Amino acid sequence: MAEYELARDTQKFLFCLSAFLNAFRTITFRLYGVTEHKHGRAKARLLLGQLVDHPEIGFLIRQRDVEVHEDGTLVYERFTVHPADTVPQFTDKYTDKYGDKYTDRFASRFGTRTGPSVVIRYVGGWQFAGNPKNLMELSRDALDAIGGFIREVLA
Repeated sequence: MAEYELARDTQKFLFCLSAFLNAFRTITFRLYGVTEHKHGRAKARLLLGQLVDHPEIGFLIRQRDVEVHEDGTLVYERFTVHPADTVPQFTDKYTDKYGDKYTDRFASRFGTRTGPSVVIRYVGGWQFAGNPKNLMELSRDALDAIGGFIREVLA
């Protein structure tokens, strides 16, 4: 996924994301089965409750269900939105016919007629709707967390 994210190949990135969500859910339920086999049904149900309640693991399990059983999970590229500076800055560089001094002789002296402007910048990465974390960071954190559960069960 990281390779396609860097290449900004949206179609392949979303295909890999769907595959990752399915594989992630498979890992969680395979872990449930191993726990049930090794430690019994009660311990397996306790583990499943911990997985579903975990912030990253539970979120990805729910996103997989949305991906497969609904219209697909909602992800979008990360952008920041900042107000644009529309007020002319005073300086000694340019002076108009009234004696006012501005940084840019072509800047509007009266501001904008359409209201405040915004600047939108791409900051890189993707995120799920409903979770402010970068998608790749969230996925790595969830894999690290489930790795801890796996080590605990297999110990």
